Amino acid sequence: MTTLVYSLPVGTAGLPLSCAITFMHEIGHAVHSLLSETTYQHLSGTRGTVDFVEFPSHLFEHFVLDPACLATYATHGKSGAPMSPEVQGHSRSSRLRFAYLEAMQQLMYAAVDQAFYSCVPSSSSPASEVRAHLATSLGRFDAESSAGPVTALLGLSKPSKFDHLVHYGGSYYCYLFNRALSAHVWDR
Repeated sequence: MTTLVYSLPVGTAGLPLSCAITFMHEIGHAVHSLLSETTYQHLSGTRGTVDFVEFPSHLFEHFVLDPACLATYATHGKSGAPMSPEVQGHSRSSRLRFAYLEAMQQLMYAAVDQAFYSCVPSSSSPASEVRAHLATSLGRFDAESSAGPVTALLGLSKPSKFDHLVHYGGSYYCYLFNRALSAHVWDR
């Protein structure tokens, strides 16, 4: 059984672009789980190998801004008119406008994940030792920026805000790997 529970914004005429991308990402996970056929259930879908688990979800994100897909679902909230090619182009370009910041945020998440799972506390206060280890790891990003604290700019001023930390166990880098791999496959 596969279930997708998703909280949609209330009172909007349509689905905001970021929500549509997240929705398709999660649909990719659901389809991956539904179509997995393995001898051992603990190797199917999102329980499979971590190096591949994010590939289907990132691949599904590409459907959101694909012109052929937009023509089938993206319509004006009141008139029902299809999305014009100009608006489609604007949506695609706005998605790419700050792609480097998103990539840097993902790199920081991967670094925090690696730092968290590489820390082996030896003191009697392991929480403070892990906190100091993470601060040192994040400090590397801020030390290399002349524009101010990059971690605060990218929303990683507190590692507790990184909700994927508990799911990857030191292998969050696969998120970036699968994003690149899915882009390569989509472009083919």
